[in-house]
Parts: sequence; C-alpha cells; structure tokens
Amino acid sequence: MPMVLTGRQASALRKDAPFSLRSAWRTGMIGYGGGTTNKEQVAQLEKVGWGMMVGPVNPKRSALRYAVDNGAFPAWVKKKPWDEAKFLKMLDRVQTFKRKPDFIVCPDIVADGPASLEFSMRWVDRLPKDWPCYLAVQDGMTTCGIRAVLQRFSGIFVGGSAVWKRNTSPLWAHWSRGRSVVWK
Repeated sequence: MPMVLTGRQASALRKDAPFSLRSAWRTGMIGYGGGTTNKEQVAQLEKVGWGMMVGPVNPKRSALRYAVDNGAFPAWVKKKPWDEAKFLKMLDRVQTFKRKPDFIVCPDIVADGPASLEFSMRWVDRLPKDWPCYLAVQDGMTTCGIRAVLQRFSGIFVGGSAVWKRNTSPLWAHWSRGRSVVWK
C-alpha cells in the first residue's frame, strides 16, 4: 500500500528528514506537487520524478503522472466547508483524461481521525472502481485503528495537520513497509 506526502512536506524530506523517511524516499516514495501550470515548475517536477496532484481547485490535465486529491485540505486551510458538488464535478472531468490517475485520495475530514475514518468509509465505494483509492490518515488515527478497514483501500495518504504529519510520518512509513503496505 502506498503512503503519500505532497508539496513542502515531500520536498523537506529530501533535505533534512529523519533517516527513516529519507531512506523511504530512496526506496520508491513518489512526491506530488500542487497544481501548477508554470512550464518551468512542471519541468522541475518531471526532472525529479514527481507527479502532480489534481483536485477540485485545479482539475486540469497533467503532462506528468498524477493523482486525484479530494480538496479537503485546501478547504480546511481556508476554514471553509468541503464542497462535495465541486469534488464530484472534478471526478467527472478527470474521468475524461486519457491517462488514469496513480490513485485518488478518499474524501476525509482533516485533523479529525475518528470522524475522518467514518466519513471515508462512506465514500470508498462511491469512487471509480478502476482507480486505486487511498485512505487519508489523520490526526488521532492509529495503525490499530485502521487495520480492520485497510483491505478496502489501495494505500495510505498522510494527511492531517502539519505537526501531526511531521510527528507521525516516520511511524506510518515504518509500519507500511513492515506489512507490504505501499505508502505515499
């Protein structure tokens, strides 16, 4: 199962991350950048092997490999409710792309592990069946807490608050590798 880190978190890992995460990067973790259309930035992402996150805010075709975000984090940052209609509209658009996404992040509730897990479980069967679906692990989630539902997902995506991501990413990376769980 994959675990995903995006943007600044992923780029920081390459420079000054704890050893466990730096070694995880070398063993196949793929970074995904935000939805830039700047040609120079896209070229830089391509050069280092990164993909692009496509979401409700930026539902554009990507020349790079890409993954589908649900838009919960940008809404949370702006203190706005998650827009289900915008997400569903974006899914319709992305399904017209020639290339399938590497994965989709199941809708979640940022920084609220128990509520997020319950919410994600209501969504997992509503998403395109031919796309790998990742569970966004959030503040308060534990490996024991997700073990019973993990078979419903193709991987895990490290979500949550910045502090929680920083503090728990090594745990998720280690746990994922120990169980043949792919992590991004």
